Amino acid sequence: MTPIAFALQIARSFFRIMSLPLTIKTLGPAHLEEATQLLASQFCEREPLCRILGLTIDDVEPVFRAQIDHVITQGLSLVAVNRSGNVQAVLTVEDQFAPFIPDPSSISQKLQIINGLLDSLVFPAAMQPTRACEVYYTGLAAVAPGQQRKGLLLIMMILECYSRLKGKGYRRGFAKVTNARIGAQMKRIERIFRREIFTRSAEIFPSEFKVQGQFPFAAFRGSINLIIWSP
Repeated sequence: MTPIAFALQIARSFFRIMSLPLTIKTLGPAHLEEATQLLASQFCEREPLCRILGLTIDDVEPVFRAQIDHVITQGLSLVAVNRSGNVQAVLTVEDQFAPFIPDPSSISQKLQIINGLLDSLVFPAAMQPTRACEVYYTGLAAVAPGQQRKGLLLIMMILECYSRLKGKGYRRGFAKVTNARIGAQMKRIERIFRREIFTRSAEIFPSEFKVQGQFPFAAFRGSINLIIWSP
């Protein structure tokens, strides 16, 4: 049994012990609306960059819906659903060889500022894929409010993604981590394996980001990191 398979077995055992009736599935068309609403509501409520700029659901929902529609076609993203089939968590994953490109007309001014900041975290040119099924990007993640064991659920979804895409032949994955809670879950995964898995490739400080003479993220504490890992 591989370390990833062993870790997944442990996580699933915890799910059974805690009686959490959730199933992890591939994100599909039937999940589009629920996944969009969950991501939009949680990002506006909990994501630091969104909160600082005061983004509303109307700012992000059209772009998130288009992005989810795109990743559904690639079949790499995951949802956790309860016994009624309702989405309780979502993790979007896209092939970096065919990334999501939003319609500029759908992006609000506030979201443009955030995208400008995140675009300054550049994936290394030497690692750019030359074909499909080489590099994947985990873009969005959210867990429903009130869901028990949010950290465990997120860890299990990350491990499931890690395992599935390794089986598909992907050599590398990456994420732009803006929320310290996600970074903490990555550290917990490394403790499971007792080795470093996630490498910080680049780092920026939003408080130093300048737009038209202003510092829109002056209140942001800490950094945003481009994290790379190899399945």
